[in-house]
Amino acid sequence: MGEAVELRGEKWATQRLARVIQPLPLRRTKREVAKDLPETTEITIEIELPPDQRAMYAEHRQAVLHSLSDPTSPMPPAKRKMLVLPGLMRLRQLACHPQLIDAEAPLTSAKLTVLLEKLLELHQQGHRALVFSQFTRHLRLVHAALEQPGLICGYLDGKMAERERHAAVPAFQAGRGDVFLLSRRAGGVGLNLTSASYLFLLDPWCNPSVEDQAAARTHRIGQTQAVTVHRLVAKEPVEEAILALQAEERKMVDRVLDGTGAASKIGDAELLAVLMDKAA
Repeated sequence: MGEAVELRGEKWATQRLARVIQPLPLRRTKREVAKDLPETTEITIEIELPPDQRAMYAEHRQAVLHSLSDPTSPMPPAKRKMLVLPGLMRLRQLACHPQLIDAEAPLTSAKLTVLLEKLLELHQQGHRALVFSQFTRHLRLVHAALEQPGLICGYLDGKMAERERHAAVPAFQAGRGDVFLLSRRAGGVGLNLTSASYLFLLDPWCNPSVEDQAAARTHRIGQTQAVTVHRLVAKEPVEEAILALQAEERKMVDRVLDGTGAASKIGDAELLAVLMDKAA
């Protein structure tokens, strides 16, 4: 039944799945649970890559497509996924910062430039912010860039010692630091960072619940300020396709829980292959 929902989008399977899980989830929105929570504003910032970063991106994109050979050939889905995933990861990293692929690359990062401008502006206005990325190397590059204008950064990733992890969040909550940098894996659940009212997501991914969990670090009980979530998205086919897949994933979840309509019609391997094709 799960395959019929995920791969073929069959309406009967979606409705049957909804009936099976209906007694289990308590589907209440955050607004219903915490009626006094301030509003959240979500802003997508589309970023043009400079010519040198775009050229490097295009070169790697063509290499990925070449490795797939003919996308219409009967290549087993598992094999295609093994080829696509590393290439997709490289393209996502290049859209963030060229030095994630080549540590010696003398190229600038358009996303980092925009992020730095936004954070300095917020700092001057007395606001504090959270910055999320899947890539810890990206966070370290951001950290180094923010130190130059004198911003004080907290930091959290999954490799930190338990003692450091337990100290970092209370320190930021107590007012020490202007910006808190977090990896998606380390900062996804269980953290209360309501002392910040702005949040930046540096690299989108297909599963929107990952971003929702990140935003929930500051938009939760105890927050007294309006929260603004910024998504930094490179104006390149891969990240634009990821946003489209996020929207489809949200629709799929709503259909399954409500028992209406059809779910997503293709699985992970097919989605990734389409994603690569859209980058052509």
